[in-house]
Amino acid sequence: MSNTEELREKFGESEQGNFYVEDTIGVPHPFCIGEKVMRAVESGLLSKENIMAAESERHRGLCSARFESGGSCQMKFEEHEQAILVGCKANIKGKDDMANPELHQWLLKNKELCEKEGFAGFSFLDKREKHD
Repeated sequence: MSNTEELREKFGESEQGNFYVEDTIGVPHPFCIGEKVMRAVESGLLSKENIMAAESERHRGLCSARFESGGSCQMKFEEHEQAILVGCKANIKGKDDMANPELHQWLLKNKELCEKEGFAGFSFLDKREKHD
């Protein structure tokens, strides 16, 4: 069973099935492996431990994500978190501009589990067939 399948089982889906775990997503973005990390990982195995070892003062292998401004992330591996990516088959807001009650109920039900599992929170992916 994949990690995503396990998360889908743990979190379930909303009452009408419109909201569910699609996957996980890096926050603020996925850790980007750069040249310094690759040089530092002598074994060639990109494990969590080897990536973190590459962050040492000697190697300085930090995240290599590039920004439009021309800079790069420079955060450590552990500073990047994971969030639950919620697949949304319905609008996340109602016509009254308030949170969709079905989504709200599902999020409240899963908030404690999300925190217990060490996730930073929830992010949303539009999976609607027709967009309003």
